[in-house]
Amino acid sequence: MPDKWESYCQRQTSLVEATGLPREVFRRDDLLQEFLRSGTFQAGAARWLISEMPDIAFLALEKFIEPVFDFQQAYPTLVDERFRRFKRYG
Repeated sequence: MPDKWESYCQRQTSLVEATGLPREVFRRDDLLQEFLRSGTFQAGAARWLISEMPDIAFLALEKFIEPVFDFQQAYPTLVDERFRRFKRYG
């Protein structure tokens, strides 16, 4: 039986795909949270940076995490990136 995180990811498949991030980032919530904190994810030789995500992928990521994480307080890297891109915090 899938756990809550896995079920949420399955229900949000289109958003997960729209982020352009590897599925590995979404395997566990702590992996995604680490990406949100550090702004980087390493999988083998490949590396993903939040700063290199296209705007549409960044917005999909925000939409995906909004219902489950308090990202305004917990992820300053994400908040700073939003401000850099869109000149807004919220």
